[in-house]
Amino acid sequence: RYKWDCPPEEMYARLCEMDQTLQLPISATEFEMADTPRFQWTEKTRAEMTERVMTVYFSHPSVISILAWTVIDRDKNQKGLANPDGKLKPNGKVWHYLTKQRWHTDETKTTDTTGAVSFRGFKGDYRYTIEHGDNRTEGTFKLNQSQKMTLTLQ
Repeated sequence: RYKWDCPPEEMYARLCEMDQTLQLPISATEFEMADTPRFQWTEKTRAEMTERVMTVYFSHPSVISILAWTVIDRDKNQKGLANPDGKLKPNGKVWHYLTKQRWHTDETKTTDTTGAVSFRGFKGDYRYTIEHGDNRTEGTFKLNQSQKMTLTLQ
């Protein structure tokens, strides 16, 4: 939970310290920006901070997930990503843009003459479809790091 503005360098340094100390994957939980008597977020600063935090966390190799704690504002606390009617607030639009457009891999590829294809993707879960003539194979795989994998069409 962020209760005041925090520079990206400080966030990254804290992630590095946790990484070195714990040597475990990092999941960012309870992501929200809460107002305090000392600091009040505006819709603009909340959206800017959402982009900053998500970008810093996304860039750190040990971070494996980011979880929004308050998705919908139900009690007028303004911490959520959406209004009670479900419409995204500016910080929710930033969240959606980053996860569904900027850091999203959607590729259509054709294999070379040896049947190989390559792509650059982000860590995460993927769905694939391989087609050749009337044959079609669908499935999923997880990309954890730079890696090679073989998928075979039967």
